[in-house]
Amino acid sequence: MVIIMSEDAQTRTKLPLREIEVRTFIHATEDEGKISRALELILPAGIGVRRMKLQGHYGNPIVLLEAKIRQKKKVEETVSKLLSNLEGGVNAFLSGLHRRIDERGWVYLRLDKQEACRGRLVPGEWDDVIHLKFRTNVFPPDLKLITERIVESLSRVR
Repeated sequence: MVIIMSEDAQTRTKLPLREIEVRTFIHATEDEGKISRALELILPAGIGVRRMKLQGHYGNPIVLLEAKIRQKKKVEETVSKLLSNLEGGVNAFLSGLHRRIDERGWVYLRLDKQEACRGRLVPGEWDDVIHLKFRTNVFPPDLKLITERIVESLSRVR
């Protein structure tokens, strides 16, 4: 369980999350520095970001930036930072939640990468995004139970 605080630090709640993966692709026409700074809106200090050079279908260079957060304290910090910087906050995170959970118990969130480069965390539905993947600790994975636990937990910090 991950414990997060409300913005006014009056309410603590437990979220059924235990791991987060953040990843995005950088194409040759994009500024890697801007995208790295955009990730700082999500990731707390001390999180290492892995950089991998890839090649596109036509030989074009692509860079993958990826961070995996497994340490409980860092997962808590990441969720708190994300919710405080996400436009619409908890409501934006909960919007369409049941459609963003897979059969293995992972919760997905896509953020508009270009808006993140402008300093705004906004959910995005297209390909040019920052992908966030949250592993829950609900076993066996159950869509309804995961949704209920997350909604119940986050309703306390709205």
